[in-house]
Amino acid sequence: MKLNNLNYKKLTDIDIKISVLGLGTEQFSRSWGKKILTEEIKKIFSQATDQGINHIDTAECYGDHISEKLIGDYMNNKNKWIISTKFGHTYKKKHTEDSYDLNSVKLQLENSLRALKRDYIDIYYFHTGNNEQFFNDDLWEFLNREIKKGKIRYLGLSLKHELVLKKNYKQIKNLKKYGISFVQTVFNYLSQESSEYVFDECRKNNIYIIGRMPLAKGLLTGKYKSDDDFNRGDPRLKSKLFNKKAYKIIFNDLQSIPRNQLSKWSISWVLSNPNIISTVVGCKNLKQLNSNLGGLNFFKT
Repeated sequence: MKLNNLNYKKLTDIDIKISVLGLGTEQFSRSWGKKILTEEIKKIFSQATDQGINHIDTAECYGDHISEKLIGDYMNNKNKWIISTKFGHTYKKKHTEDSYDLNSVKLQLENSLRALKRDYIDIYYFHTGNNEQFFNDDLWEFLNREIKKGKIRYLGLSLKHELVLKKNYKQIKNLKKYGISFVQTVFNYLSQESSEYVFDECRKNNIYIIGRMPLAKGLLTGKYKSDDDFNRGDPRLKSKLFNKKAYKIIFNDLQSIPRNQLSKWSISWVLSNPNIISTVVGCKNLKQLNSNLGGLNFFKT
């Protein structure tokens, strides 16, 4: 099953043709309880390429540039991919700290380019910061200068979901001011809050929306009936998504969907929304990647 032209979005006013399914790489940082072997990562990259995926998403804090480095080391033909990464966090003694000040972001950008072994980044996201960190004219002036230098193609906002839940849309109202072309936001069957305002505002201003967490950190795979099914210490359990209401929706509202088809259905549900140009899905192995690809069977253009 290879993606065909109907499974790409050609963005009319910018020079990007992007696959509707993107490859998320947070799991490559080894922070989800499993160390993924580099041989498995190479197989994932190879299969994703063979199946036509051209959109890969990473971040500076996925293992202190570890995910970016794996992409740089093991992915061939990197310039054929739409590679997005993010800024706003640095590692301090094996944990991340917010770091949105100008000098730190300058260093983060250079470290990301070095790790990716690339001369430019396609989409460079402000990574889930608060309003105080976001409203920094000097920061955005610097980033727009880097666009002119060719180090960045387009700027993006990876929107902090807590702001959406609080209906705090100040960042969304100022996208054009800072030259932002993409918004990455949480959107899945359990978390539809972005459709209330974010989608409308982006559509009015010709801002492209990338969905994230279409499987709700694994909840929409049908594998988990309660928090007890996760390994102790799994970082996902800290998410507010993991609550009795979510499990009730999965095992009541969605009970008619076979459990082995739920993840595919969930991906297709996200992609059926006309506001979403692409959604980013992570995987730990080839089996999960192929399951994610299977979600395209449900997708109707």
